[in-house]
Amino acid sequence: MTKIHREDNTFVITKNGMPYHVLGGMQEYAELRDEYAANPENFTEEYSYKPTLKEIKKAACEKINVVRKEKETAGFTYMGKVFDSDDVSLQRLLYAAQSAALNPDFMIEWTLKDNSIIQLDAAKVQEAVEAFCIYNNALHQKAILLKEAINLAEDAAGVRAVSWENT
Repeated sequence: MTKIHREDNTFVITKNGMPYHVLGGMQEYAELRDEYAANPENFTEEYSYKPTLKEIKKAACEKINVVRKEKETAGFTYMGKVFDSDDVSLQRLLYAAQSAALNPDFMIEWTLKDNSIIQLDAAKVQEAVEAFCIYNNALHQKAILLKEAINLAEDAAGVRAVSWENT
């Protein structure tokens, strides 16, 4: 016969090859409780895993990193238009900015996130890069503040109260 002591202080025993959940108030409960008190080694402890506050904080900070990355690559606004901001698009924008820095007469047709096209001169390309840097820095600063709030939280509820959407 297997005997399991559960986290909620109930027991599970095997009867006729089937598990049987023994609750307080049942006749078997008093017997099992007394036996458990006398010989706990005869029971298998069954507890659900509860992460530590440190683990909860670490997971919350990792979630902040994921949300930040999603927002970094979701696009940024410049001139009232949404520019792509995935890694390849940013690399292209930086190449264009380098070219624009060498050629004051630089002009390029730029495809936006919604697939519309605009004309960018040398100054506008440089400003687009600057707009992304400002946008990205704002995301970075927000992530820092949220992680600080998570690390200052005194319990799991305090950690759960901190989220990107709530700020």
